[in-house]
This record gives sequence, structure tokens and C-alpha cells, in this order.
Amino acid sequence: MSFFTHKENNSSISKRVFRGYIVNLLLLVMVSGATVWGVQRLHEWIDSTEKVDKLLHQIYLARIEAKGFSLSSDTTHASQVDSLAIEISNALYAAENSRLYSKSRSELENVNVWMEEFNQYWLMFIDLKQKRFDAEERMDRLFQQIFINAREPFPRLFRGAAQVSGADTHNDLLFQLLHLKELEKRIWNFPLEIVHRDSVDMIFLRIRRLLPPSDLVPPGTRAGETIRQLKTDLASYQSVINELVFAIHELHSAQGLMISSAEAIQNAGERANDQQNRAMERLSLYSLYALITIMALAIIVGFWMAYIFMRKVDKDERNRAVKDQLLQENRKLLNDIINNSASLIYVKDLRGKYTLINQQMEEILGMEAHRIIGKADDQIFPSEYALALQKNDQDVLRKGEPVQIEEFLPSSGKRRTFLSNKFPIQNHDGEITSLVCVSTDITPLRQALSELELSRENYRNIVSNVPGVVYHCQNDTRRTMLFISGGVEKLIGLGVDAFIAEGQSMMPFVDNEDVQKVRETIRSAVLRQRPYEIEYRIRDLFGHRKWVYEKGLPVYEKESTKVTLQGVIIDITAQKEAMTELMLRDKLLEGVSEAVKELIMTAEPEEALLKALRVMGQGAAVDRAFAFTNEKSPKTGKLILRHIVEWDRIILEPVSRNEFDNVSYEEISTTWFYRLSEKKEVVVSQRNAEPGEMQFLKTMKSASAMLIPVFVHERFWGFIGFGLGTRSGDWNESHNTLFKAFAGTLGIVLARNEGAIELQKAKEAAEAATRAKSDFLARMSHEIRTPLNAIIGWTHLGLEKLNIPGHSDYLKRIQSSSRSLLGIINDILDFSKIEAGRLELEEIDFDLEAVMQNLADIVMFRANEKGLDLVFDYAPNVPLSLVGDPLRIEQVLVNLVNNAIKFTDKGEVVVKVRVKRKDGDQVKLLFSVSDTGIGLKEEQKNHLFKAFSQADVSITRKYGGTGLGLAICKRLTSLMEGEIWVESEYGVGSVFSFTVSLGMQSTQKKEQMRNAFEGTGDTVLIADGNKASAKSLQHMLQDFGFSVKRCSSSRALWQELERSEMVTPFGILFLDPEIFKTHSDIEIQKIVKSTGEFEHLVFLTTPFNENRYADFFVNNEKIARLNKPANYSSLFDCFMDVLGGDVIGTTASAGKRKIYRELLKEKSPLKILVVDDTASNRMLAVELLDMANIKTEVVTGGPEALELASRFNSDCPYDLVLMDINMPGMDGYATTRRLKKMPGWEEVPVAAMTAEAFGDVESLCLQAGMTGMVAKPIDPEDLFRVIYGLVFGVHDLNDRQVMAEDSMERFDFPDIKGLKVHHGIRRMGGRSDLYKRLLKGFCHDYKNFGSSLDDLLGENDNDSIYRLLHSLKGIVGTMDATDLYDLAIKTESAFKSQSDEFVKLAGELKEQVKEMVTRLEHISELQ
Repeated sequence: MSFFTHKENNSSISKRVFRGYIVNLLLLVMVSGATVWGVQRLHEWIDSTEKVDKLLHQIYLARIEAKGFSLSSDTTHASQVDSLAIEISNALYAAENSRLYSKSRSELENVNVWMEEFNQYWLMFIDLKQKRFDAEERMDRLFQQIFINAREPFPRLFRGAAQVSGADTHNDLLFQLLHLKELEKRIWNFPLEIVHRDSVDMIFLRIRRLLPPSDLVPPGTRAGETIRQLKTDLASYQSVINELVFAIHELHSAQGLMISSAEAIQNAGERANDQQNRAMERLSLYSLYALITIMALAIIVGFWMAYIFMRKVDKDERNRAVKDQLLQENRKLLNDIINNSASLIYVKDLRGKYTLINQQMEEILGMEAHRIIGKADDQIFPSEYALALQKNDQDVLRKGEPVQIEEFLPSSGKRRTFLSNKFPIQNHDGEITSLVCVSTDITPLRQALSELELSRENYRNIVSNVPGVVYHCQNDTRRTMLFISGGVEKLIGLGVDAFIAEGQSMMPFVDNEDVQKVRETIRSAVLRQRPYEIEYRIRDLFGHRKWVYEKGLPVYEKESTKVTLQGVIIDITAQKEAMTELMLRDKLLEGVSEAVKELIMTAEPEEALLKALRVMGQGAAVDRAFAFTNEKSPKTGKLILRHIVEWDRIILEPVSRNEFDNVSYEEISTTWFYRLSEKKEVVVSQRNAEPGEMQFLKTMKSASAMLIPVFVHERFWGFIGFGLGTRSGDWNESHNTLFKAFAGTLGIVLARNEGAIELQKAKEAAEAATRAKSDFLARMSHEIRTPLNAIIGWTHLGLEKLNIPGHSDYLKRIQSSSRSLLGIINDILDFSKIEAGRLELEEIDFDLEAVMQNLADIVMFRANEKGLDLVFDYAPNVPLSLVGDPLRIEQVLVNLVNNAIKFTDKGEVVVKVRVKRKDGDQVKLLFSVSDTGIGLKEEQKNHLFKAFSQADVSITRKYGGTGLGLAICKRLTSLMEGEIWVESEYGVGSVFSFTVSLGMQSTQKKEQMRNAFEGTGDTVLIADGNKASAKSLQHMLQDFGFSVKRCSSSRALWQELERSEMVTPFGILFLDPEIFKTHSDIEIQKIVKSTGEFEHLVFLTTPFNENRYADFFVNNEKIARLNKPANYSSLFDCFMDVLGGDVIGTTASAGKRKIYRELLKEKSPLKILVVDDTASNRMLAVELLDMANIKTEVVTGGPEALELASRFNSDCPYDLVLMDINMPGMDGYATTRRLKKMPGWEEVPVAAMTAEAFGDVESLCLQAGMTGMVAKPIDPEDLFRVIYGLVFGVHDLNDRQVMAEDSMERFDFPDIKGLKVHHGIRRMGGRSDLYKRLLKGFCHDYKNFGSSLDDLLGENDNDSIYRLLHSLKGIVGTMDATDLYDLAIKTESAFKSQSDEFVKLAGELKEQVKEMVTRLEHISELQ
């Protein structure tokens, strides 16, 4: 262990030496092993060869012995043969058990067989030899007996008549016996002589013939007995000899077989020995070659390693020198880092004593290092700090793991907070030797966090107190709320929880007449990617109708195509009522004015009164107007009424009545006279009228009436009245005030003939009426503006106090919307103030560029909507830091620029600022607003600057407007010691100019910017298709000291760049990307990649197109951005970014909100029932829900769902039900109603799934008991959001962020024509396998779509046709087959409306579905 530890701790050279030693040792071991193996193998071969030789030797000995075998051999020789056989077997066994060569072993495989045959033949030979000895003894014994018997005398024999001599016969017999004996010798001389059995039988036949026959020799005689015995012995002797002959022949055969076996054994042994010897020779040779090769390889590797080793050693020496130097530098760098770090860095030993501290710690503690090192915490810090530090140190040492903890240290008499990272230092044995701590001062951070929490609390208070509703919602038909402020409770009557937790929507509260308008406005804004403003009516929870003003903005998520809406809703009911009353008052004032004019201009009193009442009645929108005078009855002396004149709205002729002749006040009402005589009005209606008043109303054909007394010279002359035919009691203060003003004027006119005093009073009354109008306008405008000012004030306070991303956007939108509405009211108020002489100007310091920027912020959106360019052109000598009233200058500019945009359809609007005159610290500026609009005729110019007037009536109808704007501008410029005028050419455009006198500040911002930065004569290039914009930018650049070139087309741009590459590159290229009319992205990419034509690149953009080029900013940090219209400040900031600071860029958001799928995974597993008649939809729902760990059960229709519910015995096991709307038999609405009536299922939330998430579907779902809706094609995140909201309540994801995922993630899936594959896979939650299964399901279900549709059309089965088209629409939408989806929608719509286009659309749909199925079936990945 210590050796390896030592090796690991050695230098690189030592390691290389050790490696070389190991390699050489391995080579030596390998050579030695090979040698030992070769020697051992050779020894084994030699041993096996020797054993084969021994076997062959024994075989040879056996062969020698076998050759000596014969009938005459000694039987003792047999033991030698047995011994040799045993020796051969032993030698064979030893050879077979040795390392024989394979061929040698195969040669010896049959030796055992042959040895067994040899032994068998040998045993046969021994047996025959034994038989020979036995036969020889028997033959000798028989021969002796025969020979003895043959010597006995025989009786004489007769052959026929002749007598045979006994001596001759006996001699012949002896001779034949001797011949037999000779034959026996010949038998034993086998194989030199071969005796056959026939020869033996012939001799014995002769001997028998020599013996007398048995019948010639008397039996019982000696001769007879001898002859009988002789015959018997001869027979036995013959048998023995024949057996011997046969055995000898057999022995001959056995000897031959034995010799053959011995030869086979000998040949096998010789061949085995030969193969073994040859194999041993080859092995020896191969071993020699292998040994030589290994030794040569070892020598080569040794030399090669020595060469490499020397090179490595030399390289290591050089590296060592470099690393030593680098080590020294790193040590110095580490020391510098430690001492210059803003954090406290120190090291302690195991006793808690400091062994190292950095310079920052010395400064924080105010103690030098030598006073700290070697001491423990309790020797340096107070006990309360020391104990805490020591405890934390002990925790680290005990656990042996790093910790991060907050600690407190005293510094300069204050307690400071530090974030300490403490970790142990271990040696190579894993033992802790010391402790290191890095502490960062987080005291300011802690204070900032505390302040941030306070700011959040302030924000919540501000939002809760802001009049109006701030919201963030989904772009769906319900406008599902993601965030909504507490103001909604005051507006609607429902709290925030009803909208967020319970999923309530704003749309059900919108007035039915305005629902379509709201949806169309939002849809248009989303399509155009622009903000929207709209006024509409709502009914709150208590049925009260209210007017609201909404301003919102579609928000597009960069990572997906999802769109949400953010905005503000303000209750403008009071403003609307005030405006309505104001308009009524204006109309009444006009009526009073005209009526007074008629009274004055018409000489006949009754005719004048009739005309005046008609004008007043029309102005007040009443049904009739009448006048009664007072007279005394000549009969009774009572005060009676006399009807003078009456105007009826539906009758041309004056109305004359005699029903009231001699009718007194008492007959109608006793209170009328007293109220009227006290100059009080009388209002009467059928709802609360007395009998006499009711008769009066019936006679006057009115439901209600207002009576105003008329006094002449303070005398109660009578009254005028105004009646409403069908409405009752709809009278307000305006009616009362202006009717009284008219009655007063009428009284004066009636009394005009009574003297000049009365005439003067009439004049004063008219002037009072005019003043009343102005006062009323000022008062009402002020009342309208008051709540708006509160909104703006609270919003401003929120923007000042808070800087929370997202929330500040809400406040800015509130502020923008409020100011827009306030601008309308200010026009009215300003004009009223001007008329009343109460408008005062401010004298404050302001920045002219700030005024112009505000102007741009206000009008830029409208200009962009109409495709107009807005250009600001400053003269070089225009001062920017001024003294005056910036609000009024801005007001004039906004009026003029808004008018220019209103009357201009294409081209540009240019705002120029020039110096007309300078006098010390005073300056008169000339502003001009030029446009390329419709222009003005000469006769139209005369009415421009008059109140409530425009060029002509047609312009009012086309472009709208009150006609106050230019009148206010004229009066404001007059107040600022200036004038306003217009120069215009009809059909060409107009130039509105005005001058104002202002003061100049002592310090000018432009001079400060010039001092901070000034160009050195570098040449810059402006590429802008708008010449006016380019010229304005050129003036500002030249003011900063640059040399400027301009080009207005892409062709000219490339020519300038090619020229600059050959001469001198431009310092900066100011590029408007819109200069490229076609292939802009390709052209821009070429510009971005250019290196030699310019040094810096600045994009000229607007707030409305900068997102289009955001990818260039993200991918290239060297690209800066300058928004148009530019000014000196923005240009200066651009210089700092490009030449002296960080480059302006746009980066993608680092985070995104946590998705609902992850939130559902964090919860306990849910169980959901899916009810859908389409198999592919069921499969898709199951797969999507499984991604969120949701268990799913599916049924195919409403009856199946009800049957399933009935089986659970009032105990619903599901957390939610997803219900398809369009199903055959029982649709989703009916299923939900019946499901909600079943015990245990009443509280289970049901969410609708439908491809028709618009129109009245939402209200039908709510009526059926469904509390949520998922639109088809299904968006997974929308599905998870609905589920989470219905089960757990809507979750606010703003405070829970995770790192963003690559929204433009690409998936390993082939592109398919007609499908947005990657969008479809993202819709599947990123699961390409699920998308693949969806496509397979589509091919399976709609392969025969055309024939199925034709069959249903032939059967006129409209319900099935609708379901088929509806299901197709849902699945192709989920597949993201865009064109096919649009065609499916059109076809379904045409079928529902019974349009004539259905046949054509159905044909196209069948063809496209068939093509899509065919296309998908040829995709290999789907097979």
C-alpha cells in the first residue's frame, strides 16, 4: 500500500520510470515464461517420444519371438511371449498417457485391438502345441500296442482258392506300420512337408486289408482277440493322426494370423514413432522461432521504450520547469485572490486556532494577522460570537462535510451578517487536518431582502387600493383567469377566489349585446399582435348594469405558440353617466340658446313661445312641451289655468286644448301652486300621482311631466311643462337647471315690452346660462378626472416603490390606459378652463427629449397601425434643457401629430424642432408637424382653429373628433406667447407649425453628452429606406463629430460595403432591417457575418418590430439596437454601448414558470374517468394523463359511464371526469346532468372536452353542471391546468420558477408533408412514441373515410355524418395537420349550415385524408 502511495506521490518522471520498469519486467516475465513453457513442452515431447521408442522396442522383441514359433519349439518359450505382450501393453499405456502428437496417438489407437488378436492367436498356438504333445503320447502308445499286436501270428488267409502266406501278410503289415510311422514324422515336419488326411486314410486302408476278416478268425481265440484289438487300436490311431493333421493345419493358420497381427502392431509403432519424431523436430524449431521472435520483440520494445522514455523525460523536464514557474505564479495568484477577495477567508487547525487569514479579514476585524494567527475565537471575539463560531466549526469537523451557514461577527462596533461556507481539509488517508471558511458579507443583502418584502407588502396594498381590476388570463373563450386583483369584488361582486380557485369567468357577466364585440376585438388584437382598447357593458352579481373600459395586450410565450392576455378593467359607469349628462346638457344648452333666439327674433309672443317650446322639446328629447298661464276666474275669483300653446312630437300642427278651461290648481293638486309660486319645479308621474294629477297626465297624454314656473317682474305668470309619453320620471338636474334658465329667459322676454330693465335682465340670464354651461363643463370634467387621477397616482406610487417583474407591467398598463382616458377629459376641462379664463401655465425645468419621447410613446402605436414612419428632426442649435410648461407643449404636439396620423394613410409624419430666435437665456422654438395626408382646401383652413369645428362635416363622419383639439392648441400657443398656423396643399399634405417662448437652463444636456463623448471624424454609414429618418439621424451624428454617409436601398448598401472593404471600414453601420424588401433574414445574416466592412453594427428598430429580430440580438452579443425615432440621449447611450460599454442585446428569459404537469406529479396520484366515443381520443387522453402520473379509466359513451357509476354504490372513486360533448345516443350534456343526480357523484368535477370551445358551448356546459372546459385539439398543458384547477384550485406559478427548457427542441422524427411534426410532438408532451401511435390510429380509423362518408350521405344519416366530421377535426388538430384541420373546420361548418359548398369541400376533404393516410403508410418509422 505504501509503495503505491509513494508511487502516486512521485513526480511525473518517477512515474514514467516506474512504468518503464513494469513494462520491462512484464517483457522479461513473458520471455522467461515462454522459455520455461518451451522447455517443459520439449521435455514432454521427448518423454512421449521415448515411450513410443520403448513401445516399438517391445514390439520388435515380440516379433523376433513370434518368428521362432513352430511345432518343434519348446513350450517354455511361451512365457517369454506372455512377458513381451505384457511389456507391450504397459509401454502402450505409458505412451498413450504422455503428451503424444495427435497423429501419433491416432496411429496407436488400434494397437490394443491388434494386441488382443495377437494374444488370442498366441493362446490358440499354445493350445495346439499342447494337443500335439498329447497326440504324440497317444500315438506312441497306440503304435507300440499296434506293433506288438502286429507281431502276433495271424491265421492263414485264403483269397479265393489261393492260400495267402501268413509270413507275407505279417511282413506287409509291419511294413505298412513302419510307413505309417514315417508318415507321422512327416506330419511333425510341418510346414516343410504337408500331409493330407487322404494319405493317412490310404495307409490305414492298406493296413486293414492286410488284416484277416473277422469271420475268418474264430472269435474267442487269441488270434481273433489280437486282430480285434489291432483293429481297435488302428481306428484310434487313425483318429488321433487325423486330429493331429487337422490341428497342425489350424496351427498353421493361427501362426499366420499371429504374424499378421504382429506386423500390424510393428507398422503402427513405427509410424507413431516416425510422427512423434517429426513433431518433436517441428516443436523444437517453432519454439526456437518463437523464442527468437519474443526476444527480438523485447529488444525492439526495449529500445522503443527507451527512446520514448528519453523523449518523455526530456518533455517532462521542460514541463516541470514550466509548471514550476506556473506553480509559483499560481501561488502568487492564489495569494492575491485570497488577500483581494471581498470575502473573509481563514484556516483553523483542529484545536480551533487560526493558521491563515486574508487581508479582508484583517480590515473587517481591525486587527493585524499576527495578533489573530495562533489564537482561538474566544481570544479574539466576545463570548456570544465565539461560542457560535466554535459550535459551527465542531459541527463541520464532526460531520466531515461542507456546510453553509449564516454567522455574525463584530465590525466597527456593529454586528454584521456573513454567509459562511465551511469545509474540512483531509490528508491522503482521509483524516481531517484543518478547517477552511469563506465568509461573504451579506448584511446589505439581508437589508435589501427585508426592504423587498416590505415592497411586496406595499405592492399588495397598492394593488388592492387601485380603482379597477388588473388581470392576467388565458386566451380562451372563458378568459380563464391566471391572476386578478381584488378590485374585481367591487366591480362584479365576487372575490378573487371565485375566479382563481373556482374557475369563474368574466365572460358570463358581459352584456349579451357586447359579448361578440369583446371577443372580436380580442381576436383581432391577437392576430395582429397589438394592444386593444374597448368599452363595453357588464352586469354585476346583483344585476346592476355598468360600463367598463378595458385595455389589454396579448402576451406571446417565446417557447410555444401559447397566448395569454394582460390588462386592466376600469369601471367608467360614472364617467359614462357624466358624459351622457354632459352631452344632454350641451344639447339642452343648444336648445335653450335656440329657444331664446326664437323668443327674441319672433315678434308674435305665442308663435315665439311655440317655436321656443318646440326647440326646447327637441333638445330635451321629450314627447311634448306646453305652456299654461295663470288667470283669475271671473265667476269664482279663484286662480285658474289657461292653456296657451303646446308642441307634440308626433303632430305637426300646434295643439289646442279646452279641457282645462276654468280648471283651478285645487282641482289638480293643492301643492302645485305653492311649489311653483316658490320658484320650485314640480315633477309628477303616474307611479305616485294624485287623482287630479293623474287626470292631468292622461289629458296631456304623458306618463310623467316636469313643470317649471315662469315669473314676470317677480310675478307668478304661469308655468311651462315638458312631458314624456311612455317613460316615467327620467328627469335629472340638467333638465331642471336648463329648463329653469329657459323659464327665466321666457319671463324676461315676456316682460321685454315692460322696459329696458327687463331686457337687461334677460341678457344677464342668458350670460348666466352660458356661464352655467362653462361651470358645469369644468365641474363635471373635474369630477370625471378625479378618480382617474387617483388611479394614476396610486399607479405611479406603485412604480416608484416596486420593481417586481411582471407586476410593474400591470401598473404601467394601468397608467397608460388611465392617461389615455384622462387625455379625453383634459381636452374638455382645458377648453372649459380656457373659456373661463382659469388656465395657468407652469414654469419648471424640463427636458425637451423627454417631451418628445412621451409624444412617441403616445402616438407610435397608431402610426405603426397605419404603417406610417414617425420622424423627429432636431436642428443642431436647439437647446434640450428648457424652462416652461412641458405638459402644454406635449399637449399641442400630441394634438397635431394625432391629427396628422388620423388624416394620413401612407407615408410619414415628421416633427421638426428649430430655433426661431434666441435672446440671452430666452429662446423661441418653432415646432412643425408635416404629413403626407389628404391636405386642406383654402375654404377649410378658415374653420380649423374654431371650437367644435372641423374642415367639413364629411371629415367628421369619416375620421371622428370633437373639433376641440386645434382650438385648444391655438389658445395654448397664445398663452405661451406664440402662434399657430397651417400650410397645406390639397391631396399632398399639410404642415402645422407653432411657436412657443421658453427659458433655457444654465446647464445643457447636449453639451454634457458632447463633453463625455465626441467622435473623432470616423465615418459611419446609415442604411435606412426612410430618407427623412436617415437625414434626422445624420444631423445628430454630425453634431457628435462623425462623418456620415447615407444609403436608402439594399443595393446601395452592398455597394458601399464593398467599397469600404477596399478602402477603410466604416466605424459604425446603422442598419434598418426593413431596407431589405425580400429575403431579409438571409440578407441580415450576411450583414451580421461580415467582418471587414465595418467595426460595429447597430440595428434601427421600433418597439413593434424589435421582437422580429430578437434572434439576431440573442445569437450575437456584438449587435446593438437603437429605437426609432432616435434622439440625442438614445444615440449617446448607443455610443456608450457600442464604443464604451456593454453591447445592447436581447436575451431570452432565463426561466419559465413551472408547468402544471410537474405540479400534478408532486401531488398524490389522481384517478380520472374519460368518457369519449372516439378510440384515438381515448388513447390520447390516457397517454397524456399518464405523463402526469394520473390513473385513467375510459368508457365509450354516456350510457356506459352511467352504468359504471351505478356499480360503485354511492361511492365515486374518481377525482374528476373528462366528458366529450358530441357523442352518439346520449351527448355529454345529458350524461353530465344524469351523472350529477346520482348519489356520491354530485360534487365530482366534470370538465368538457370539445372542438367547439366557442359560442354558447360554455354556457351550455355550465348549465349541465360542467365546471371546466378543455378545447380540442388538446393542449397538454391546458389539460393539466384545467385538471389542477378543478381538483386543487388554480395555482399561482409566478413565484415558482425552474430553468427554461429549449423551447425550440427538435425531435428525432421524420418531417412529413402537411404535418407540423415537432409542434405535434410538443403537444404530446415531447413524447414521439405517443405521436407515432396517434398517427397509426389515424391511419387505422380513417383509411376508409371517403367510402364511410359516402355511405352515410347516401343514408342521409346527418347525426353520424356530423360526428364523423367532428371526430376528424379533433384528431387532425391534435396531429397539427394545419391545412387539413382548416379544411375539416370549413367542411363541418358547411355541413351544419347546409351550405352549397359542402359537396365541394367534402370532396377535397376525402382526397386530402386519403393522401395523408397514404403518405403516413409509407413512413418506415410508422411500420
